[in-house]
Amino acid sequence: MSSHAPVRPLRGGVFIPALLAVLLSNTASAAYVPESADTVIAELPPLRERASQITAGTSPTEQLNAANEQIELAQRTGDLRHLGYAEKTLQSLDDRSADAWVLRARIAQYRHRFEEAYQNLDRALSLQPGHRNAVLQRAALLRTNGKLAAAQEACYQLPVADPARSLCEWPIRGLRGELEPAMQALRNLNIRDGSLRLWRDSELAEMHERAGNATLARTLWASVLAGDPQHHFARRHLADNLLRDQRPQAVLQLIPQGSPHPGLEIARLQALRALGEGDWRPQAEALVRRLERSQFLYGERHERELARIQLTLLDNPARATALAAENWLRQREPEDIRLLYRAALMAHQPEASRDVGRFVEAHAYEDALLLSGELNT
Repeated sequence: MSSHAPVRPLRGGVFIPALLAVLLSNTASAAYVPESADTVIAELPPLRERASQITAGTSPTEQLNAANEQIELAQRTGDLRHLGYAEKTLQSLDDRSADAWVLRARIAQYRHRFEEAYQNLDRALSLQPGHRNAVLQRAALLRTNGKLAAAQEACYQLPVADPARSLCEWPIRGLRGELEPAMQALRNLNIRDGSLRLWRDSELAEMHERAGNATLARTLWASVLAGDPQHHFARRHLADNLLRDQRPQAVLQLIPQGSPHPGLEIARLQALRALGEGDWRPQAEALVRRLERSQFLYGERHERELARIQLTLLDNPARATALAAENWLRQREPEDIRLLYRAALMAHQPEASRDVGRFVEAHAYEDALLLSGELNT
């Protein structure tokens, strides 16, 4: 795993190409406590066959590659046991490996252990100043936490000639009152690398959502998915776009039942509710239990997803507000802004969203969806 390999920093079923025509047409929670020592906390499925074929090998490069593949499997399948295997593999690596510290940071960020992630990235950068993936991951983490000025400054550690620097910098500037200039800058980028183009297009799609260009955003999200069917961040945002466009049937075509990714499952249940089909409420309640158990088992944090369920499926805006406020302490991305604002509005608790208002004003933040009245983020 080279420090120069292009990455799409963390922030997020099989996609059928024929579905593009359909999609593009205009038509803080309480801790879970088991009831007794005999309580079955979770039924764990067998690990995917591919997992058994991943071996750490003997060389540091083979170990890094094995750990990286386990992390990718965790992201694709939602099975967090792969993160444990990655951690075990990384234990045998030299503490002087900057690449290993970057992978440890990815694991920590995936589990929302943000301080640990910062520490791991600082360690990587102390060993190898300017480490490309460490710089990008640190900027993405600062952006997630709402530390936008520091995130933008972090991007400047990359060489000017590196297109990843613009992909890092301009989306952050787009969150700081320069939405239109940021979109234009990204459109003007001449990028040959396929993974960087997907990164650019996903950033542009998110910007177009905030600019009120829903149709263009939908085109870009679908294009990203066509290029990378495992891009779950794009799949979830495309589903939200379709829900806002009142096209729940297209969402059901996009998301298979039983998705391991909570955000996708929430969107699927929202679509079922919109159609008046299926037992969406019991499924939503089961998803709440699953997320609470995941927090008990793995120490994960799911306030964002739990708040969305309470707001859009279980009709409990007061509970959604409490969860969204807890989530706001750690995550301040556009969907977190909308989630807390709308939950507080629905719960008639304007004081709960005052910090959101201060954040929006301080950064001259622009978002057409913020006041759109749509409940899904």
